[in-house]
Amino acid sequence: MKQTMMLIMVMVYSMAAFGQQDTTIVSTPQASDRHVMLDAGASEKPRDIPIGLPGESAGTPIMEDGMPMASTWSPIYPYVHWAGKSSYKSIGLMGIEETVLRSGNFGFAVDSYTALGGEELHGALSAKTNNDGLIYVDVNANGRLGKGWHFTAGIYTNLDPTSTHPLHTTFVNNMQIYKAGLTHRWATGEASLLYKLTVNRDGLFGNDRAPFIYNGDGSISRLNGFRLGRDSYMPEDFDFTYMDLETGKMVTTNVNDENRRFIHDLSLAVTNRINATWTLDTRLHLTGTKNMKMMGFSESGIDEITGGVNAKGQHITTTDGRDYSGLMQQRLTLAQHFDFFDLQAKAELKRKTRNHATSLALSYWFTYQYCMAHSLMLAQTAENRPQRLLLDGQRQWNYNAAANYGRGREHFVSLFGIDDWQVTPRLNLYYGLRAELFHNNYRLAVNEDESQTNNTRRPDFYINNGVVTLSSHLRTKMNFIALGRANYLLMPRLFLTGEYIYSRLERRFDQYRFSSMPSDKPYVKQLLRGGVSYSGSWLNLSAMVSYINSRNIGSTQYFTKQVGGVNETQGQNTTYDIGTFGITADGTATFGGFSMHALATFQKPQYRNFAVTLTFSDGSSEVIDYNQKYVTGMSQVLLELDPSYKLGDWRFWLSARYYSKQYASLVNNVYFDGHWETFAGIDWNVTKQLQLQLSVVNLLNQTGAKGSIAAANTITDPSLLEGYLTAGTFIRPLTFGLAATYKF
Repeated sequence: MKQTMMLIMVMVYSMAAFGQQDTTIVSTPQASDRHVMLDAGASEKPRDIPIGLPGESAGTPIMEDGMPMASTWSPIYPYVHWAGKSSYKSIGLMGIEETVLRSGNFGFAVDSYTALGGEELHGALSAKTNNDGLIYVDVNANGRLGKGWHFTAGIYTNLDPTSTHPLHTTFVNNMQIYKAGLTHRWATGEASLLYKLTVNRDGLFGNDRAPFIYNGDGSISRLNGFRLGRDSYMPEDFDFTYMDLETGKMVTTNVNDENRRFIHDLSLAVTNRINATWTLDTRLHLTGTKNMKMMGFSESGIDEITGGVNAKGQHITTTDGRDYSGLMQQRLTLAQHFDFFDLQAKAELKRKTRNHATSLALSYWFTYQYCMAHSLMLAQTAENRPQRLLLDGQRQWNYNAAANYGRGREHFVSLFGIDDWQVTPRLNLYYGLRAELFHNNYRLAVNEDESQTNNTRRPDFYINNGVVTLSSHLRTKMNFIALGRANYLLMPRLFLTGEYIYSRLERRFDQYRFSSMPSDKPYVKQLLRGGVSYSGSWLNLSAMVSYINSRNIGSTQYFTKQVGGVNETQGQNTTYDIGTFGITADGTATFGGFSMHALATFQKPQYRNFAVTLTFSDGSSEVIDYNQKYVTGMSQVLLELDPSYKLGDWRFWLSARYYSKQYASLVNNVYFDGHWETFAGIDWNVTKQLQLQLSVVNLLNQTGAKGSIAAANTITDPSLLEGYLTAGTFIRPLTFGLAATYKF
């Protein structure tokens, strides 16, 4: 509470200072869009923008009409109920500073605003297809209804079989969004009411996996001719049975019915200009879904089966009862069911004078979640369009041995302020604070300490078994964010920049759904960077040195070891730190119709305070220390090249990104070679209303294998992993697309 009072005093003092007039008009700094909508893994998902830390599980945060899509990333990932361009008047990229203050997310964010409608009728119709059979339609109309009244209405449909064309479904990406809104305007402001319904049956999880052979030198080879990005690793026969996590009853379903989300969004925004310098912006955003279903998969090692018997003597057969010999892939499968309701309310005062642009806001967030993630193991052949396999006659086993469960309510009361201050003609300061009172009330099936074991997840675990005990966990904590940046004009067009960002956030509900309690330490992230920049009429250059760290990271890591000749995988809640030193050079040049953007980053992401103790079913135990090891899945060299050329009504463009080798194990004994992600296109403005586009994804047709090899986390001799069979993700293969947009 003392922190909150101090923040209020600082803000009041700052507001008094804003009355002093100066000679320079300043604006909040903006980030370039960095081609954020060109993602190598999925066609309609924003890409991760590297900042020196691993990407978030939910991908790049998304802001819609001045608010986060939800106050938490789980269970509704932002990209699950946001897409399309026709319904938005602008889609850009919000910088790290404003993103962390407005949403708490430490990184860049997509910043989008709905086309609310003006005095004339406007709209857009976009259609796309590609060589994989994509069906994409995005239409919006907006305009005037009557005096002071305006409307917007849009429909978005994306039906994408993807490049793997699995047999269990026609469209892997299957999403529709229906959006409508009314706006009333008066002399000093406007009010908008918007509703959005998202119907999402996206089944990308599981379909984005492929088997391959790791050769031991960073390269991979095809496993039995399996083509990454072309062949399917999902069985056609994907019915399965899970044990209901509450009742213990057996429920039979299929993978398509378990990927189903109906998400409702309702938002109200009222903006009113108080006087020449003050504006009041108030917003209310509600998001909710009932019985949302989402599948999750995690692959363990690939086992060799001979004569229908595995190394443990278990009987492996096909679904028609024949003994199986060949390669077998086991999959940990989660059938996740959620109820979710999210409320966000904000009142923000904005003021813009000759030397200040400032915002002061009070917000309240509330989130309710109910999570039941039923888990099971199943097996399949390791080949294109695989067949299901049975273990001792069972289609599934190990029911709920990795189940997640919990019910939680979270409340946030926040006060934040941002100021962009032109102190002198040479000095600019940008600074902000956010203080947040956080209260949670969780109902959990969790072991309170190491002496308690009745809530430990084990085969055939369920809540009402007479052994499990539920407990309530209430906390009241403070979250705090502070940042400051200074720009100083050394000489005409040459600037010196320094910046510091600090974020301290308590753990959220998604960390409390497992058997054991997570660490009670808050997440702490810090970014310190500085450098010089040059801003010219046709050339902009910058060079920055940075250090970013993240402390008390909580995640579930999976470790695989051969026990009795069979791969055994266990998950463990881990807490560790990451620190990254980096150097970045960035530049843009424009002359005539040619434009070029280039960015190069050299970074050193390393683990800190990271060690685990593992105990397997044969009683073997070991302690492994990962301190100073490079972070898995992160490259040390990053390049971005974005040239384009405009000639009359034609525009030719290319976007290329290079990622150097990425380690695939915590001990850094295996890695994947570097790869390029490439995009190219030709845009033709046929008329003022009609635009055609030809696009190419993965121009170099690289496989770009990614992922982790859990078995390597427990092996120190890399020679033991030569020829290792595993599965991972991949980038989209060479794809040709055609799009048309008509605006009116």
